[in-house]
This record gives sequence, C-alpha cells and structure tokens, in this order.
Amino acid sequence: MPASLKENVKIQDIINEIRLQWNTSTYHHKVLIMVEGKDDQTFYFKFFEPYQSELKTCKGCKKLKDIYNKIKSSLSIECIAIKDSDFDRLNNVPPIDDGFFYTDCHDYEMMCLADELVKKELFDNLAIMYDADLIETTLNDLRYLSYFKWYNYTYKAYYEMKAIKVENESAENLRNYSYLHNIAHVSSSKSIIDEESLNQFISSKTSPLSYEITNGHDFIKRLCYRLKTKEGQHNINENQIRLVLHPCFRKENFQQTKLYKDIKNWERKKGRNILK
Repeated sequence: MPASLKENVKIQDIINEIRLQWNTSTYHHKVLIMVEGKDDQTFYFKFFEPYQSELKTCKGCKKLKDIYNKIKSSLSIECIAIKDSDFDRLNNVPPIDDGFFYTDCHDYEMMCLADELVKKELFDNLAIMYDADLIETTLNDLRYLSYFKWYNYTYKAYYEMKAIKVENESAENLRNYSYLHNIAHVSSSKSIIDEESLNQFISSKTSPLSYEITNGHDFIKRLCYRLKTKEGQHNINENQIRLVLHPCFRKENFQQTKLYKDIKNWERKKGRNILK
C-alpha cells in the first residue's frame, strides 16, 4: 500500500474513532480538543474541565490539521485544536479558523520556559541553583541550528533534522553550516540548503525572540547536556527535566498567555465553559 494511502487510512481511523465516541451520551455534549501528541495531551489536561471537554491526540502536526479540517467539514462536533506554533507565526501563516490555536512561543515547552518564574521553579525542583546565563548559553548554542530548521520548514527542503543530536554536539558544530548540512541532508531531501541562501534568509529576518525560534525538545536536550557537562549534574536526564517542568506551569501561568486568552474569547462566542 502506498505511504500516502496508509496515511489517509490512519487519519480516517482517528476520525472514525471520534465519530463513534461522540455518538454516545458520555461524549456528545463535550467539546473535542485536538492536540498533536501524547505529551501535549498530558500537558494540557489540567487546564480544561473534563466534564465539558475531551482531549484527543492526532499523532502529529500534519494529521492534526487534516483531522481538524475533516471533522469541521463533515461532522457536527464542537471542536478546537491546539498546535505548536513551530515557525507558522513567524512565517505569518494564519490559523485555519477561530477554533484553531497556536501556542505562545515555538511550542508548549518554550511557552512554559518563557515565564521567568517557571524557569526558577524548574531549577528549584531539580535542586540546582538557577543560572540565567546558562539559559542564555543554551539558547545561543541552538540559534544557528534553529534558523537552519526554520529555512528547512519554510522551503520544505525535507532535511532529516532528527539526525542532528543537540545533546551530544559541540557548540561549534551546531553553528557550522557544513556540519549540519552533511548530517541532515538525506536521499529523500527535496532540495539543497546552500550556505549563501541560508545566510540571506537569516539576514532578512528581524531577530526573532529565542523562545519563538527555538524548538522545545532541542532546548531541553541541550540544557540537559549543559547541566551534565558544565554543572556536573551527571544523573540528570531529559525526561526528568520535562516531568519537572510540567507542574511548574500552573493555571495562573497559563492565564497570562495569548493562547489562554484566545480560547477564552472562543468560549464567549460559543457559550461554552471548557477552561478551568
């Protein structure tokens, strides 16, 4: 079976599952909240009323958009979707409609970490003295790579970015065009990211905020590396940081975000009460 057909089957399976659930008395009154993956579902659960809404994962960004569009066009289910902004806001790509929301910053991890109090509590709960310089160093380590990823995302070059292991690389390699290109360019890549075009792309951008351009997974992996190699925290791991980060971002932190305010506006228009 062709890959594209398999993808459509998986999407239809998720839609069929949702249709069956919302045909029952347990679900038919609930607002469907679609998110990208399991981590997103775990993170957002505490902010929504479970008797008024239900979070469902869509197994990725592209499926989220496809499933949202199909449900809106074919089913009478009240629904919203929350997508990591990635580079869409930076590229001036509008949300699909007024029920489709972007996270503040690049993704939900960076939305959390943009809050200074959350960062400080994260370090407290890891039993490490907070170091703002370490945060900036970590962001700077990733800045050139983040532009590289932004270019790849914008022009659909299809480089294999997962091949770049930010937790194991020197800062010099992460800022080196040839190194990044040689690792990430694969046979399935659609085009070449040449250094001159990349530099022109970077120069054309009005220095975006680090929390907008940096991928949250990259930041947490790189922070873990920095804590291990520079701070001597040899037992720390990426999963530990993520698990400690989630509870540091509480309802009162969420209420300060544009995402919360956008969903609140949606609630008023629809006469719904899904937020806690």
